[in-house]
This record gives sequence, structure tokens and C-alpha cells, in this order.
Amino acid sequence: MQSLVEIYDLQQQVKEKISQKKYQDIEALFAPLSRKDLQNVLQFPFIFNSQVEGLDSILSQLQEWQQETPHSYYPYVFFASFWFITAANQRGKQTIDRVTPAQRQNCSAANDQFFYWALKTLEFNPQCETAYTMLLEASGYFGMPEWLDFLVTKPIRYSCESYNEEAVKFVSSFTTYSIPHGSININLPSPSEEEERFIPLYWLRRILAIAPDHMIQEK
Repeated sequence: MQSLVEIYDLQQQVKEKISQKKYQDIEALFAPLSRKDLQNVLQFPFIFNSQVEGLDSILSQLQEWQQETPHSYYPYVFFASFWFITAANQRGKQTIDRVTPAQRQNCSAANDQFFYWALKTLEFNPQCETAYTMLLEASGYFGMPEWLDFLVTKPIRYSCESYNEEAVKFVSSFTTYSIPHGSININLPSPSEEEERFIPLYWLRRILAIAPDHMIQEK
């Protein structure tokens, strides 16, 4: 486990490399990290502060990073983390009966974006514990998107074609964000009957398959 000083130093180095567009150097900075440290680092707030940098600027940086390194999973997992946070902010902390229809719709649209980026992360790194952990939490908090039918041995076609005008307006309000489209090519086992009844269990078992000590680490 890195010290707070080491973590702060890493944070500043990564931010500098992003601003300089030296994306391969970022991979070198992340490479020696322990599994636990990497899981902590691969979170949107670790590198980005929207109140300081501005959300449009941050999303533009992420978009360029992803376009320049389309087969690196790092920009994908940061996009996933951003949309997970956005879905949580839209959902709020109210009980479900006090969540407005607009909040539900915006949360659903953000959750759609999250699942796309999280699953794309797994396409490029099937061992990404951070992505699995977010998928576990999102499936419990927000539910599964309708387009994910769990035929996960075949390419998943992702599209926002079914969005109504309000949902499109919400996602488009992030002006420097380009709505993704296309296929997600991952190879995950089909869920058991037990897992279909409680989808978070499916993601928990995927985590334990790659990190048997995950529950101990979380404690």
C-alpha cells in the first residue's frame, strides 16, 4: 500500500501526463501498483476535479485519451467511473417513492452510459477488478439496462436509439461528450438461475473469480 505522499505524487504525475498527452507514460505509472492501490487509483475523483477544472474540459481530455489509445482500458474505466457518479447524483439519496420521474430517467440514461464504458473496460481488460466492483454496485443501486440481455458470449450491440427527447437532451447536456455506439465484445459466463434472480450476485462471483480475497481486502 502506498503512502499518502506517494499517492499524491502519483496523482500529480498522472494529471501532468494527461495534460501533456503522454498517455503511454500513464500506463508506465500504473504498471507497478499493487492490485489494491490500482483499484483506488482508477476512480474518476482520484485524477479529476470538476469544480476546479470544469466538466467540459475533463470530458474532452478523456475523449481525446480514449481516441488516442483505443485499446487501453484506462480511459474506459475513468469514463465508467464518471457515469457511475453521475447516475448516483441523479438518483439522489431519497427513497424510491420520492424520486421524481425526471430523476429516474436521467439516472437510467447515466446508468446506460456507465454500463457501456464498464463493459468496454472488460473487453480490453477482463481482469479489471474496479470495473467489476462498479458493475456490482450499479446493478444493485440502479438496475441493469434493458439492452443488456446477458447473451454475453456474443457481441453486445449498444445504441441510444430508444432514448426519448428528454434522455437525449440530458446526455447531450455534457457538451464535450460524444455518445458512444457500436458493439461490445466480451466473453463472460452466462448467469445461473440464482444469479438471474439477483444480478449483483453474478458480478460478485465474477470479482471473486479474479480476486478471491476481494471481501477481505474491502474490510
